[in-house]
Amino acid sequence: MKGKHRLRLLALALLAALLLAGCGGGSGGSGDTTAESSAVAYLRQLEQGDPDQVIAVIRQQRQARLEAELVVLRDQLLNGEADVWSMFEDYLILGDSRAVGFAYFTPLPSERILADAGDKITSVAEHMDDILAYNPARIYIAYGINDINIGFWPTVEDYIEEMENVLGQVRENLPDVEIYVNSILPVEDWALYKGAMWKYVPEWNEVIGQACEENGWTFIDNAEIVAEHQEYYETDGIHFQSGFYPYWATNMILATYFRDAEEALDA
Repeated sequence: MKGKHRLRLLALALLAALLLAGCGGGSGGSGDTTAESSAVAYLRQLEQGDPDQVIAVIRQQRQARLEAELVVLRDQLLNGEADVWSMFEDYLILGDSRAVGFAYFTPLPSERILADAGDKITSVAEHMDDILAYNPARIYIAYGINDINIGFWPTVEDYIEEMENVLGQVRENLPDVEIYVNSILPVEDWALYKGAMWKYVPEWNEVIGQACEENGWTFIDNAEIVAEHQEYYETDGIHFQSGFYPYWATNMILATYFRDAEEALDA
């Protein structure tokens, strides 16, 4: 399977850290033996409990540690200790005019950004030849602002059916590809008059998130970063200035890192 690069290595490093934390620490010499003995004793203790409860406890602990690691990584990316752009590896970004900004405002190579003004989820099929040629490990989807307002899909359920069809074709051609779906970025409140349906973006995002969980796609919730960085809206209240893209990219990489770490822990 492709994509076993820097993010996968980070995930494996996290796995090792979590295992050491679960064992109570220890490094070198007799400390390793002590940690190993503690781990064995802990596992024996767990055997005496209800398996479902044990799994739930381990899952909660793992989730908490992962979330703590994500906070550290997020800070490193935002303060420049880590380079978010170098962490995009073996990928494609597909989307509309907002996604085009990744080609104009970031160091990412423009040929990896398959996006254009007016593009919708159906545009994925138009890029299929390029998708197959690149054969990426990861695809980031960033559509929605045109889709929700154009009237092709009267309800979000109709839209989900279209999305499942289109992304299903991608999976059929590339079974191992990881699919990440960005939430629809909202417009500024004053710009809602330009699109009657844009007021329903939060409701659509909720259903899209559910569909991602059901289909094995990773949902990237961008609501918080948009709310925190509204100063980066363009004057049209719809598009974003260059300063927004490092935050958006960081959110995408954190979602990728979390997924890779989860897979490493489940392996």
